[in-house]
Amino acid sequence: MKRALAFFLLIVIVATACRKNKVGSFVSPVIDPSFTYDNRSVGASAKDILGRGLYNSITLEIQYAPKYRPSDAVVNDAVAFLEKYCIKPEGVNAIVEGIPVQGGALTINNLTTIEARLRNRYTNYDTTNNKDDIAIYVMITESTYENPNILGIAYRNTSIGMFGGAIEANSDGADQPSRDKLTATVLKHELGHLMGLVNTGTPMQTNHQDNAHGKHCDNPDCLMYHTMQTTEGISKLASGFEPTLDENCMNDLRANGGK
Repeated sequence: MKRALAFFLLIVIVATACRKNKVGSFVSPVIDPSFTYDNRSVGASAKDILGRGLYNSITLEIQYAPKYRPSDAVVNDAVAFLEKYCIKPEGVNAIVEGIPVQGGALTINNLTTIEARLRNRYTNYDTTNNKDDIAIYVMITESTYENPNILGIAYRNTSIGMFGGAIEANSDGADQPSRDKLTATVLKHELGHLMGLVNTGTPMQTNHQDNAHGKHCDNPDCLMYHTMQTTEGISKLASGFEPTLDENCMNDLRANGGK
């Protein structure tokens, strides 16, 4: 009886030791083929994206419909944006790949259905296999959104939809920004939402929320101003304006574990 009890206790101790994570708490490793971690609300992973914490790297998976492959300049700009504000010792890795045409004006329900079918990379925390990577998924469709003025949308904690048809229609023409500039601006704006801006997962240090336009900054020159994801910002971008995060947004990110 004593021998059986000792053997049972040994098993418990070994099993518990295998679940100890790098910050000293006890959790089961999270390998996410069941789509649990990455199926949360926008901003829910802000601290994980920004800080060192459990995840030492970011994988940026960008999938694009035919004709809408983002240029290397756009991809590099998105990677640099994440590296500027997130503390990830193992860096940010971008993976770009094509997907079939999806068609039609899309809703959030459509986006989540397509993502479930096509997304390949999910957030991993698994000390046994030395995987501690947070995944961000970006889908660039040939479609428009159900609201045709919307050029991009963050719709889950690690998920972004971008509407290539709408971006194409509002770029590279007279009094329009280049497609690269518009794509990069919309993508960085949506990444800002995943990082918890404004006041969704990353608390404000000073009140700067534009309550009339939801989770956006009240500074019209900030990247997180509401027009930076819609057709309303086209003329300003075409004039040579280069939107960046303002001081209030940057202070919020630092306070929530970012740079």
